[in-house]
Amino acid sequence: MGCPIGPLIEDQIRAFLAAVPGVGEVRPEFVIRPPWTPEMMSDEAKAALGIF
Repeated sequence: MGCPIGPLIEDQIRAFLAAVPGVGEVRPEFVIRPPWTPEMMSDEAKAALGIF
């Protein structure tokens, strides 16, 4: 929820699997477990975004 690229990832999953013979409808569900928090970012990512 709230991931700005979630829909893009889901679209890419659908496009990739559409080329697989025998695969019909694809309904991806994007789940992050455990829920993502900014504390999970690397120090480099935090620095790049100005999060200290």
